[in-house]
Amino acid sequence: MCRKFKVSWCLQDLQQADTVPNAFAMTMLCCDPESQQKTASLTLLAAAFDAFPDKDYCLLTLPPDCPEVPLLASFTRLLPPPGSVLAEVLYLCHRFALLDDFQVSPCSRLSSYHACLCSRHLPVTDSAAERNAAFHKRVS
Repeated sequence: MCRKFKVSWCLQDLQQADTVPNAFAMTMLCCDPESQQKTASLTLLAAAFDAFPDKDYCLLTLPPDCPEVPLLASFTRLLPPPGSVLAEVLYLCHRFALLDDFQVSPCSRLSSYHACLCSRHLPVTDSAAERNAAFHKRVS
């Protein structure tokens, strides 16, 4: 099942950004029934990222009426910005989505403490630590 996240961005800002592209695109995806297995899909994605070792993201566009293939389980479906006339659905996959031993869990007081210990020497650029402390005050 694909996950849907609202992504807000401004195309003009992206075009004017002074950055090196960090993504590659799959422009055509045709799978026969044997290749639609989850393991075959992961093998295809791993090979794609191996072919582009300097890229962290894979982009894929599919028609909106395309049946969902197992490959999409590793992708996030991106919603188009308001006013977009894109006829296709955009999917995004980060290379770390292929990690099989990666887990995400709610932040506990203990994990918050360990995160603060690990990051105490990093320069503070926003109020993430303050937001985390405020969250724990609200839930306790």
